[in-house]
Amino acid sequence: MPADTIAVGRVRGAWGIAGSFKVEPFNSLHDSVLRTARRWWLVSAPERVTGVRAGLPADAVAREYRITRCRIHSDTLVAQAHGVSDRTAAEALKGLEVHVSRAEFPKPAEGEYYWIDLIGCAVRGQNDAALGSVSALDDHGAHPILIVVDGERERLVPFVGDYIVAVDLEARLIRVDWHADW
Repeated sequence: MPADTIAVGRVRGAWGIAGSFKVEPFNSLHDSVLRTARRWWLVSAPERVTGVRAGLPADAVAREYRITRCRIHSDTLVAQAHGVSDRTAAEALKGLEVHVSRAEFPKPAEGEYYWIDLIGCAVRGQNDAALGSVSALDDHGAHPILIVVDGERERLVPFVGDYIVAVDLEARLIRVDWHADW
């Protein structure tokens, strides 16, 4: 399994009788890398997963699947994999987490970023104050929020143009219009 895999979804169960299975992506159906990636690694996963993340649990065992088809159906994705030829085989995949190599992600448009690429970036605020580093991102509907951690202190910085001054992924640095005392 490649070292750059990212957890991007979870198998929710079988679909039909020919081995297809339903997948719930951790992002929107239309934006999911699962629609185009053809190599997936399915891994036993914790029951509660809140979103995209890198790496595997310490005791995880991954198995590679070659995806022959993945499409949107209603409010889920439906996939077919080589070697999964009937409903019983598809049902056995239920609950497994879906990982995809970061190298398979399409290049984002100018000014767009994959959340996984922002995690670990240093964050500098007004007057070049070190605010910490991005430990996670969350989205409560209005807009994404950077969760910036500096020791015991946690800041929630809206990831919107009013506060994000610059993102430099090569330097692993995000500059924000945010005061150190906020």
